[in-house]
Amino acid sequence: MYHQKIYNLIVLNAQLSNRVKHKKFNCNYIYYENHHIIPRCLDGNNEKENLVLLTAREHFICHKLLTYIYPNNRKIALAFQKMSFGIHNKKYKISSRDFMYVRECISRTGHSKETKDKIGEKSKNRKVSLETRIKISIAIKGLKRSSESKKRISNAKKNKK
Repeated sequence: MYHQKIYNLIVLNAQLSNRVKHKKFNCNYIYYENHHIIPRCLDGNNEKENLVLLTAREHFICHKLLTYIYPNNRKIALAFQKMSFGIHNKKYKISSRDFMYVRECISRTGHSKETKDKIGEKSKNRKVSLETRIKISIAIKGLKRSSESKKRISNAKKNKK
């Protein structure tokens, strides 16, 4: 509940300060980012009442707080990950502690059963080229397997034929 309280205070402070986005060349320019108060993945919308202007730091903190508030929500975790490691991310420099935390969030939430099933279906119908098979074979030759593991692999190959 403590995280929710901090989140609400940051949003309230931003709303009460009547922030306005100015053009970069304006003398009153301050960098702000749009933030959905109720995240879209939680049925939030793009209405003006659900949007607030936050500084880059506030925005990062709010997304981190959301991962604490909704610890099992993968979309919240992915939004925080994208903010932290995004392809075009030049705004945020994260600490090693935040780096570890983002990875743990993604790991903890995991894929949904539907997503796992889709991944499984795609991999079943995948055609692997001869070149790829050779590379896999070379990589596997260095592995040491137990006799039980070898039997399972052998049985799996027999069932495919």
